[in-house]
Amino acid sequence: MVRRLLIGLWLILLVVSLHDVSRRTQAASRRSHPLLEAVPLSQLDPRIIDVLTLGHRGVYDDFLAVWLVQMVTDPQLLQADPNQLHGILQTALRQQPKLESVYMLACFVMTFDLRHPEFCESYATEGMKALPQSWRLPATAGYVAAFRIRDPDKASLYYTLAAGQPGAPDYFKSFGAKLATRAELTGAEREQAMKELIIRVPGSVDGPGLGGWRMKQQEGP
Repeated sequence: MVRRLLIGLWLILLVVSLHDVSRRTQAASRRSHPLLEAVPLSQLDPRIIDVLTLGHRGVYDDFLAVWLVQMVTDPQLLQADPNQLHGILQTALRQQPKLESVYMLACFVMTFDLRHPEFCESYATEGMKALPQSWRLPATAGYVAAFRIRDPDKASLYYTLAAGQPGAPDYFKSFGAKLATRAELTGAEREQAMKELIIRVPGSVDGPGLGGWRMKQQEGP
C-alpha cells in the first residue's frame, strides 16, 4: 500500500514538473515563468529524492540537467542577476547529479557569460563529490583559477588533483608543477587545456562534449 502511494506521488510530481518544463520552452515573448526559477524538488534532501524516484535516481538527474540547460542557454540570461542564478545552481547541484557536463556548463556560463568566475569552484566541488574519479571537474576549476581568477596556487592544486585521476592527460602534471612555481602557461597550453575540457564530455546533455559552446568567449580575455 505504501509503495503504491509513493509511486503515485512520484508520478504526479514528475508529470507536474515536466509540464513546467514544456511551458518554459515557449517563445520568450510568451514566457509564463520567470527565467530564473529553481529546479522543482531541488531543495529537498537528496535522500528524499532517492525515495521518490524508487531507485531510479537517474530520471531526476536527467530532468534536473534539462531544466538547468534550458535556463543557462536562454538568450536573456545576460540580463539575469548573477547572485540569484548562483543560488539556483548551487541548490540544484547539491543534488549531485551524475553528469559531468552539468557542473562544467554551470562553471562556463557563470565564468564567461556572467563574469563571476569565483562561483565556479563551488560547482566543481559538488561535482567532485558526485564523481570522485572525474579529471575534467578539477581541471575546469584549475582552468578558471589559472586564467580568470589568476590564482596560480589554487590552479596548481586543481591541475595536480586532475592529473591523479584515471584517464587524465599526462601533461596536467606539468601544468600543476609549472603553476606551482608561478610560471604562466603559454597560449598554446591554455588552448590545449580548454579544448581538452569541451571535447567528448561523458554524460553531456548537449551533443558531443559541450557541443558548440561559445569557444570564442572561452578564449577571450
